[in-house]
Amino acid sequence: MKDQSKFFTYFIVLLSIVVIGVGGFFAYGAYVDMAKSDTLQVNTNEDYPLRKNATDYQKTIHAELKAALKEEPQDKVKIAELVSKNYIADYYTWSNKIRFNDVGGLGYVSKDIRSWVYAKSLDTFYNDVRYYLDTEEIEKTLEVEMIDTSTETTSIMMDEKEVVAYSVDASWKYKSGSILDTDEFQSHAFITVVENEQGLISVVEVNINEENEE
Repeated sequence: MKDQSKFFTYFIVLLSIVVIGVGGFFAYGAYVDMAKSDTLQVNTNEDYPLRKNATDYQKTIHAELKAALKEEPQDKVKIAELVSKNYIADYYTWSNKIRFNDVGGLGYVSKDIRSWVYAKSLDTFYNDVRYYLDTEEIEKTLEVEMIDTSTETTSIMMDEKEVVAYSVDASWKYKSGSILDTDEFQSHAFITVVENEQGLISVVEVNINEENEE
């Protein structure tokens, strides 16, 4: 019985190591893919990168963000709104994506959750991008052309500490597409934005529910 008990103990430990190893492998693979995609598409030397083939609207709101960052004193609410706008405009636009794993807006997402957002997006919102790339119709798909926001200052718990946060209520419109019914796609979200210890303001949560629940 003792030998059998030892066998099962070793088996469970070994199985746990295998599960952790496999999970780590896929997590690392997702991170590497994300890093390669970022390097190809954006200027990674900037805290808030603009993709190299940005739409006109993306260029406009990115310029607004850079200007807001230079203001003294900084208007944190304004910056939070512009960070949210830049995230939305890139993430929810498919028309300028050149690879199936070219997930937009990651540069505006907190580094702590960036790889998770990347991996999750490939299984959900970006699931059909490969099809439209293969059919060479990606330019006729989704392109965000306008975003409206309103923001409230609030607080959330992070790492067992209460921190100041900005709750951005965002609604957006797509350009009329020739192959997709844009009314069928998401056009509203509550976005939570926080400032980290280095002063970088980034997205930590995107809530697509009708009500902004904590």
